[in-house]
Amino acid sequence: MSAGCDTPCGQEIRWVCIRADHDLRMAAIAGRRRRTSTGGVHVLLQGRGDPAIKERADRGAAARGVSIARYLEILIEGDEVADTYTAPDSCEQLDLGMSA
Repeated sequence: MSAGCDTPCGQEIRWVCIRADHDLRMAAIAGRRRRTSTGGVHVLLQGRGDPAIKERADRGAAARGVSIARYLEILIEGDEVADTYTAPDSCEQLDLGMSA
């Protein structure tokens, strides 16, 4: 069998073999990569923020070629404070590092 054929307009068509186990699903947003499977376990992360921050998040995700959800995961995975945090006792005040 030939690797391709000519069309009436003279362009050559190339045939491509796709493995049966190949995932053909596309990312939700064109140009972005589809995330690797997490085993089907996902939870909803939801919040409200400044529209300018949302625009920055959209740009950051687009620059990395990932979804907003994956971009948030990347940011959280890099947060060393979150990894070392322990809940305060009920009478302690939580220091958010925002004091002057």
